[in-house]
Amino acid sequence: MSIDWDGTVTACCGYYDNKLITTDSGGMLVTNDERLGDRAKHLSTQAKESVENNVFQHNEIGYSFRLPNILAAMGCAQLENIGEHIDIKKVSVKSSPHFNP
Repeated sequence: MSIDWDGTVTACCGYYDNKLITTDSGGMLVTNDERLGDRAKHLSTQAKESVENNVFQHNEIGYSFRLPNILAAMGCAQLENIGEHIDIKKVSVKSSPHFNP
């Protein structure tokens, strides 16, 4: 997470399968800067703009970083039990031979 001098907050979260909450792939960008959020959304949806007659044009190189709805639902369902997941992770970490408080 980063907080810039002007109060802009930006955080990235990954949801790969070795994370506490997993959606198999994907991630999330969180910001309180509307301009930055709009820019990220534009790039993550293939940088396409609607011109006339519902035709799209790509005004720069974009990407297809959207998370399918079914995987987003998996992530949301896991949030319901986040406390339990954290407790299990704490026990796992404490039982590791590398744990040194």
